[in-house]
Amino acid sequence: MNSEEEEFTLQDKSAPIRELAELFDDSIMKSSTRLLIVISLSVNKRMVFTDLLKLTGVGKGSLSNHLERLSAGGYIRLRVTPTLRGPRTVAEITQKGLDTYQKYLGIIEKIRNSDESSSFK
Repeated sequence: MNSEEEEFTLQDKSAPIRELAELFDDSIMKSSTRLLIVISLSVNKRMVFTDLLKLTGVGKGSLSNHLERLSAGGYIRLRVTPTLRGPRTVAEITQKGLDTYQKYLGIIEKIRNSDESSSFK
């Protein structure tokens, strides 16, 4: 393989990485906790605050901040309903959140496929 072919292969394989970097260009999606929340809600459609607390392992204040930022960015919708035990916060994925999740999956698949096609044998 000459250097020109090698450079094309490197550029070709780095394209999905650049796409991933663009996805994380949105300051809201730079947080691994917020990405975890979007992925979880994409799979489950909606989750209550206490389940998200257990899943993420962050504190209540931190989770509230993450959820507010995702809601402000249009990735999720928050609903607070009164219950006998106090208010219950439910987070639901929005279409923008689902689109972001699908884009993330597509990029990861491209990276995985380019890794499988590499000739490190």
